[in-house]
Amino acid sequence: MQLNTELWNRVLREPRDLDLRAVLADYLLEHGEPHLGRYLALSVEVERRGPRWEGYPQAHAEAQRLLLDHASTWHTPLRDALGSDRWPEDIDHWAGLPHTVRLPHPLLAERGAALLDAAPVQRFTVQSARTDVRGFRFARHVDLLGDIWADEALEVLRREDLDHLEGFGLFNQLGAGRLAIMLSLLEGVPLQSLELNGVRPARTGARRLAQSPLLPPLTTLGLATNDLRPPDVEALLQATPRLTTLDLSGNPGLAGSIGEHLAASPARPTDLHLRSSFGPSDVDPLLDALGASLDRLFANTPRGELLPRHLERIGTCSATTLELGNARLGPAGMAALCRGGLAQVVHLVVRSNSLTDAGLDALLSADPHRLTTLDLSSNRLTDEGIARLARWPGLRHVTSLDLTNNRRLGIDGVAALVASEWLQPTRLVVDVTDRLRGTTATDQLQERFGDGLVLRY
Repeated sequence: MQLNTELWNRVLREPRDLDLRAVLADYLLEHGEPHLGRYLALSVEVERRGPRWEGYPQAHAEAQRLLLDHASTWHTPLRDALGSDRWPEDIDHWAGLPHTVRLPHPLLAERGAALLDAAPVQRFTVQSARTDVRGFRFARHVDLLGDIWADEALEVLRREDLDHLEGFGLFNQLGAGRLAIMLSLLEGVPLQSLELNGVRPARTGARRLAQSPLLPPLTTLGLATNDLRPPDVEALLQATPRLTTLDLSGNPGLAGSIGEHLAASPARPTDLHLRSSFGPSDVDPLLDALGASLDRLFANTPRGELLPRHLERIGTCSATTLELGNARLGPAGMAALCRGGLAQVVHLVVRSNSLTDAGLDALLSADPHRLTTLDLSSNRLTDEGIARLARWPGLRHVTSLDLTNNRRLGIDGVAALVASEWLQPTRLVVDVTDRLRGTTATDQLQERFGDGLVLRY
């Protein structure tokens, strides 16, 4: 494929310009790359219009299926940039082109510049190893994961040029003292996103963070698994009026107060992550405060069960992505959730909820026909329930279906999935249960779903 070099360089220099990507899509369609051109055009349209767009399910599904069929070819420039024997652990796309790449630590320094010539990558997630993490100058957003120690992370920040960074994430325990040093090192950096998950700042560190000049411009703040308490969050929310994405997952001490604090703050996040930090008393104030602006809600309840009225209200909320994993729904709770209609939902995650076939029937009866993602893992579904799911026309746009850890899945359930006229996933995740071992079931799944199948043993 011969790209228009001038156009491609403009895309690399202006990676968030959707109009440029649309021009590139037209160029590809006119110059013998119909699949890549169509994928890019669909992806740009999906990003522009968002999940509330009537055509979103169809466009998203078609784009994901094109990516599954052609990704190995389209990613060749990335593979070449990294060296033929190396490959990133993961790639996420935004608007049709690679956006986030997870790399082993040496590759960012060695190959970062070549990688940015090959694709408009904006975020590197680095599996770091000690202080030899280098190459921040190549990225707009860097996350440090893995086994880097707190002092070594600070040494990396002291050494690197940070002025161009728009996002930074650290996933390791710092404590209050090191957090203060880190905030001083980042002061003046034009961050829009700050994710400090598992840093354990204690009360002193949380107060210092709330007072940092880094906070007011932020649109994304991640503080998962930090043992935060209600007063900490109250101050943090007051300091971040521009937030669109907030992650407070894994802070069970916030359950029962987070709705009240959001309602009293200037922050109005549209993307809200409250896994294990959400309680029944949060439902009404949270949904009252966020109203129609809420787009993505990830929540489960560490304390107390959601009542049917709570679930029904959640089912009618504006969120297009809804995760209620490990919320102990059961069949009755699922029926209450579905009474809300779920008409707007495109990504639904109800894993680990003790759902039986009766709960699945409630979902199918509600007919949330816009679904593109459905996670039913770690429930109690049987072959009979899976067979009814496989016959459901609502699967026609579902590209990701997770059925892992439904231990009663057997040969008949697999046969129903294989025979489904509606199911065309790009990612189907299934356990090889005791009932399937020694049978031809996995071969049938592999033949039917090919590269879209993920088998868990």
